[in-house]
Order: sequence, then C-alpha cells, then structure tokens
Amino acid sequence: MIGDMSMEGRKRVKQVEATRQKIMLAAFPLLTGGSYDAVSMEEIALAAAVSRTSLYNHFDDKAAILDACFADEFSAGALELLGRATKISGRRERLAYVFDVFAKWAAPKKTLLLPVVLHGIRQSLAHSHEVHPLQAFFVALIECPASNADDKNDLEMLAHYLRHMYLAATLRWLASEEPGPEMFFAEMLSLFLDGAEVKRGTT
Repeated sequence: MIGDMSMEGRKRVKQVEATRQKIMLAAFPLLTGGSYDAVSMEEIALAAAVSRTSLYNHFDDKAAILDACFADEFSAGALELLGRATKISGRRERLAYVFDVFAKWAAPKKTLLLPVVLHGIRQSLAHSHEVHPLQAFFVALIECPASNADDKNDLEMLAHYLRHMYLAATLRWLASEEPGPEMFFAEMLSLFLDGAEVKRGTT
C-alpha cells in the first residue's frame, strides 16, 4: 500500500513538472518576442493549452514564469560556467570572469529583467530560510579550503552578501541608461572584495 502510494506520488510530481515545463515553453516566446506588458496570463494559458486555474496553480504572474525560465537557463549552464571559472586561480579574477559572463547574458534582456529581479527579491523575502540556487553557486565560486565550521559559515555569509549586492547592482543598472551592466558589476565586485579583505585582515 505504501509502495503504491509512493509510486502514485512520483507520478503526480512528474505530471506537475510536465505541466510547468509546458507553460514555460509556451510563455517564453510570448514574453520575450515582443511587448512583455502586452501579454496577459490568459494568452499564456491559451498558448499552453491549460486552464487559468492550472496556470495560476503553477505561477502567480508573468514575472514568476519568466523568472523560472531564466532560472532553468542558468541551471543548465551553471556547472559548465563553474568549471571554467574555478580554473582561474585568483578570487578577484574568477569573480570578474563570471560577472562578465552575466553581463553579456543580461545586456540584451534589459527590458525584461526588472519584473524578474523584483520577483526574485519578493521570493527571497518570503522564503528567507531557503538557500537560493544562485547563492549556492556563489558559495562554490568563492570557496577556499575551510578548516572548520566557522570558515564554512563565513563562506555562506559572503555568498549571501554577494547575491544581494548583485541584485542591487542589477537594479542600479536597470534604472540607468547604460546599455550593459559592466560598470555596475565592477563597482559591486570592488566593494565586495575590498570589504571582504578588510574584514579578514581585522579579525
């Protein structure tokens, strides 16, 4: 009986994920192919061939859908990017390389990113106890040999700070007329690295 219920549960999870992916595949060209603001949730439901109820069971709004699409895109390339980055010995150079990749990805999507970033911030506030995938990526990116739990806690805190500084730098760029975020990311990294170095030197 328990085994049957477990199998049924796994089947349900697969169905939910399949519907989620179906919605994302249908919504992505609509949201990125023209005017984001002009696309309605009703149009997305129609394109995905799902009911409005089903759509809202998976996503609260358009920003949530686009955020999920971009998150899947990031997840698909994260390991490869991390592998390339960790071959760079210096932490400053390693982070600069990654944020240069981020900048090249973000620049052509500038008109789409504000609702996505704001959605991400709302989600972070609502689920502050959860570790965001980007934060886990930053932990691996800046990781150095940790000899005790305190070092690991410091590393996670640094990654937490870096993620929120990245969001702040992105918002500053989106509010500007600059076509790309390179300048804002460079300023962010300078503040993050110099601040981290001062902290480590005084403890």
